[in-house]
Amino acid sequence: MASVDQIYGQAQITVHEDMATLVRESHQGNPAKCKIIATMGPKCWEVDQIVSMMDAGMNVARMNMSHGDNESHLMVMQRLRDAMKQRPHTPIATMIDTRGREIRTGMFAAGGTVKLEAGQTLKITTDYSFKGDVNCISCSYPQLCSAGKVGQQILLANGSVVVEITEVGDTYVNTKVING
Repeated sequence: MASVDQIYGQAQITVHEDMATLVRESHQGNPAKCKIIATMGPKCWEVDQIVSMMDAGMNVARMNMSHGDNESHLMVMQRLRDAMKQRPHTPIATMIDTRGREIRTGMFAAGGTVKLEAGQTLKITTDYSFKGDVNCISCSYPQLCSAGKVGQQILLANGSVVVEITEVGDTYVNTKVING
């Protein structure tokens, strides 16, 4: 089997030219050292496409519940079962990726974004109509004050900013910015 050495980040990795062959060979006596997770989407919903993905080494079919509706995901599950009937000796796991709570920060009075600095205090209000600034922002989670406790962390901006709750009021929490 031909292979090519490539550098990814700080590691040199041998990449085989035919990954499907690598996966098939790994099932013959030696367990595979990795699993291939394929997110099921409109481009691979048909049974023949799923079978091709299985033949290429797919181990896990992932459904992202943030996209589509229950009916379309149920349809994909049935098609996956139909594909598995065509390859009865190829076990495929199913992973359901459920979406978490969608909490949004509100708009800013000056528009755009604000720059938070590590160590500063930041008030988060549950009044979503409030137009925020660098000192106070609003959020769309009305239960923040009953759910949040002093010492807990809140992740903002998809986790790139971390704040820690220092005080819980009736309609707000005061926080300290851990990293801005």
